[in-house]
Amino acid sequence: MSYSQIPHDWFNYRNIFGRYITYWGDIYSGTLKECPNYTDGFFIIPNYHLEALRNLTDAEKTPKRFRELGHEIKDHRVVVEKYPVDPHSQEFNSSHGPTISKSGQEFSDMFVFGAGASAFCCFGDHKERYENDQWRSPLGYDIFNERYDELCTQFDGVKQAIPEFELKNNNIEECLEADWNKYCNSYIPELTYRHINIQFYLQKLFQRISKHTVEKYYRKNLYQLFTGQIKTRISQEESYRPVIVNFNYDTILDQFLDQSFGYSTIQIDEYIDWHKRSFVHFKPHGSSNWGWKFPQEAISKLGNNIPARLYRQKTIPAELFYSILGEKKNMVNHYSYGFEKGNNTISKHSLDKLQIQVIEHEFAYPALLLPFKDKDEFVMPYHHQTALGYVMSDVKRIFIIGWKGSEQLFLEKLKNTINVKEVVIADPQFEVVKRNLAAYLPENVMYTDAKDFESFIKMEII
Repeated sequence: MSYSQIPHDWFNYRNIFGRYITYWGDIYSGTLKECPNYTDGFFIIPNYHLEALRNLTDAEKTPKRFRELGHEIKDHRVVVEKYPVDPHSQEFNSSHGPTISKSGQEFSDMFVFGAGASAFCCFGDHKERYENDQWRSPLGYDIFNERYDELCTQFDGVKQAIPEFELKNNNIEECLEADWNKYCNSYIPELTYRHINIQFYLQKLFQRISKHTVEKYYRKNLYQLFTGQIKTRISQEESYRPVIVNFNYDTILDQFLDQSFGYSTIQIDEYIDWHKRSFVHFKPHGSSNWGWKFPQEAISKLGNNIPARLYRQKTIPAELFYSILGEKKNMVNHYSYGFEKGNNTISKHSLDKLQIQVIEHEFAYPALLLPFKDKDEFVMPYHHQTALGYVMSDVKRIFIIGWKGSEQLFLEKLKNTINVKEVVIADPQFEVVKRNLAAYLPENVMYTDAKDFESFIKMEII
């Protein structure tokens, strides 16, 4: 029997509601359905789309339409666990973040930072020095550069991946996207071991880069000047709360913000506490100081070098998420289904993002999104996502610093910035960024070319 067809022993699931846990860790819920005259896959149709499916005419029953209504399975082996369930039951934990409310704060300015900001965060004679530094923050294509070999050689999965990256001219996003598509469409567990290993590498890399940059390059650092400028603005307007959206894994800006404002960020909720803090700081793709902490029992079993042990044991994400980190009933959040439905066409359950914590040691699974080309999601707690949507409607000015505007999910959220009047772009590829943003912002927005991070700081327009 073909892997792309419903196995005989699964046939009952064509009439009952079930859960389907994939080996990459996503959990889909629904009923199994086949598309007429299509043999390359079958579909998990969630309950909320069953009526739409029943109402399709014969001509409308196409693979494309089925993909719009459900999740396609092209290889039944990717489902590592399945079981029937009462669709009204609540088998997962139902914790939720703090209630989001505001009282008089003004979220008029949004600052969006990308990799270009950190890679070019120094000025004066420190600029060239930093660009030639072994531990300079990289641009996307550069994250496995041989100058980081001291770390690369500590991660077997990274060493396995690098030759493929080199063969494809270090187009990291495209390579990882191709991997993702391969193991979603076929059962290729070795790619998932590798991706887990790469996440641990990125965590350690950007922890080291952050520490090095803040300690060695504080004298002529543009992030340091930025924090000074927003601090001055806040002192002039008590209700002013800048919205910072930071796509970088590094904590360079995080640390300069804490130093400038006298904060010590040790709790994840402090990033968005606009009642006690002078700004809100969102990190949609996660951060090198965020993670899901391993329970003590798992640490005892895995030892000190957790990334190496997980790789050698050929640990798939589903096992890591719902066995090593904890059981499904504890590690899956009931409300994640709604959040994922808001971010994607087809809903799913996934590893509970409310359990992401600020980490002080390396015994944690990294909370950061691999740099895929097209696959995009938020790797921050659900209430952070709610708060981001909450403040966007207030934004009147957007400042883009070193960000290309290519993250589709965030671009969709930009449609909520209905009051924005001006966009300042501090990036050498002004026209590219402007084009990426234009489809999501009001037509009457005025665009200003601020050239680059240093020029933007010198303009003093905050």
